[in-house]
Formats: sequence, C-alpha cells, structure tokens
Amino acid sequence: MYRRLAFLFGAFIIAFGFLVLEPAYSQSLGNVDLGTVRVDDLSDSQIRDIWRRAESEGLSVQEVGALAQAEGMSSAEASKLQ
Repeated sequence: MYRRLAFLFGAFIIAFGFLVLEPAYSQSLGNVDLGTVRVDDLSDSQIRDIWRRAESEGLSVQEVGALAQAEGMSSAEASKLQ
C-alpha cells in the first residue's frame, strides 16, 4: 500500500512539473535571454531563430514585442526586435 501511494505521489509530482514548466518553455523564443540581451548584439542567425520560433508559436509582431518586454527587455530594445 505504501509503495503504491509513494508511486502515485511521485507520478503526480512529475506530471505537475511538466504542466508548470511547459508553458514557461513554450513562451521562450529560442535560446536567447530576452530580458538581458541587446538586440544590436544578436547575430542574424539568432534573430532568424527568434522569428522562426515566434511563427511556430503563432505569435504576431506585437506579441513578440510584448513577450520580450514581459521577460524584462526595455521597450526601446523590443521595438528594435520588431
């Protein structure tokens, strides 16, 4: 009985982790920290990756800017990204 409860508890914790982490991961646009990066320092390849990811997530230009600002990017940097 104890083993079954421990197994169910472990399975619940793992499932909960996936539910919590998945939305956070899906909102990330590539492997760039939008909160600290300067757009002028990004390579063309990194910018293409950001826009490819945004398109695959169905994000508009405005949504990309809003997401970048939500992650800590200044509005001036976000407008450069757009």
